[in-house]
Amino acid sequence: MANKRKIFLASLIFIICLCFFGCSSPKDNRVAASNPLQASKDETTIVLMSDTQFYSKSNPNIFYNMTQYLVSNQKMLNLSYVVHTGDLVENFDNENQWQVASNAMYTLGKIPHGVLAGNHDTAPLPNNRENFEKYFGENRFKNYKWYGEGNNNNSDHYDLVKVGKTDFIFVYLSDNPTQKNIDFANYAFQKYPQHIGVLCVHNYLNPKQKLSPVGKKLQNEIVAKNKNIYMVFCGHFFDTNCVPVQFDDDNDGQKDRTVYQIIANYQHITDGGYMLFIKINDNKKTVSAISYSPVLNDYLKDSQDITTNRFSFPIPWDM
Repeated sequence: MANKRKIFLASLIFIICLCFFGCSSPKDNRVAASNPLQASKDETTIVLMSDTQFYSKSNPNIFYNMTQYLVSNQKMLNLSYVVHTGDLVENFDNENQWQVASNAMYTLGKIPHGVLAGNHDTAPLPNNRENFEKYFGENRFKNYKWYGEGNNNNSDHYDLVKVGKTDFIFVYLSDNPTQKNIDFANYAFQKYPQHIGVLCVHNYLNPKQKLSPVGKKLQNEIVAKNKNIYMVFCGHFFDTNCVPVQFDDDNDGQKDRTVYQIIANYQHITDGGYMLFIKINDNKKTVSAISYSPVLNDYLKDSQDITTNRFSFPIPWDM
């Protein structure tokens, strides 16, 4: 009888342990898998922000929450870099809006990041970027180790950042670039030909996923001419999409470089706080992106206004 009791107790303990450990592990896996923003050991994240002007004007807490989320979740995201492609404010002459934008972006601290001036950030000539230069000029960034070089008090600049295993150069041109601005971008990309190039601009693609007039000029005079450019980031128009384009760099009749042109602008969702999270997986050699709002805790679904909010493509610089 004693032996039977011992066998029964041992069996009962085994069953309890089996249930406990067998259920907790799958549950943990499901929790991890349910968060598409969670970076694996092979993944690094770049975040694309744009057209936050309505938050600076009317909903500062949304802007603050967006950047605070990135800081609080830097490790989970394995966050390497944050891009803002302009329209930081709605009204270029409103100091309160500039203060909001400045405070929100200051939250990022030492997380590498860059900004440019959109059309709402600029005034008529001659001093059309006075407030942008006051709040986001070269003095704000020049002591950061990722800051490469500026032009015209940070109206244009480039950053040098290591994303995963890869060295990147992010070149920024503010809205309505002149030939001097375009020359600066070409100079930057050509100075670092071994770095993977990303062109960051405000106005490039329209909602029909076609090049705007400015975008056409930038594609012809910068993207087509620099073999190390593989992505373009932009905002301005209401859309989120990825449009690939191919180039024949050696004039042999074969398209040998694919550039992924990415637009992300959620400003028509005035209470949203959406950003585009771009994950680069060095092991799988893929790039994937998803729209997410930490304010609403929502992954944006497709709609008439936003045609695509999840996309992926093979790493084009490693093929």
